[in-house]
This record gives sequence, structure tokens and C-alpha cells, in this order.
Amino acid sequence: MTNDDDFLTVEEVASLTRQSRSILHEWAQAAEHGAAAKGPVHYNLGRRRYWRRSDVEKWLESRRVEVPGRHG
Repeated sequence: MTNDDDFLTVEEVASLTRQSRSILHEWAQAAEHGAAAKGPVHYNLGRRRYWRRSDVEKWLESRRVEVPGRHG
């Protein structure tokens, strides 16, 4: 069973989002330096980055594209 507030590693986020680990780190680093966030909200804990499952799911849902006349 998973919890929405579980912290995920970059490997787990890469698997869920089908994005590479390097692009996730690139997006996170850009956000840390003031750029508009391209990826899900993340946390720096020590020297590592983590993402909350609920933030990743929210980010994925925000990228959903509705196609007129198509249901699903």
C-alpha cells in the first residue's frame, strides 16, 4: 500500500513520469535558482532530492491534455 505523502527518490519519480533522472535533476536545479518550475515540487534533504508522491501525481494531472470528442 502506498501513502500520498511518501517521499520518492529520483529513480521512482523517473519511473512514474517516464522522464530521465538527469532531466528531473535539471528541472529541480533550475527551480532552486529561481527559474519557473518545469517539474514537480521537490525537497532537498541533506545532499539528496526527494519528491512527495502526491506532488508528482498533481504535477502529472496538470499536464493532462483533453482531446475534444474523446473520453477517458
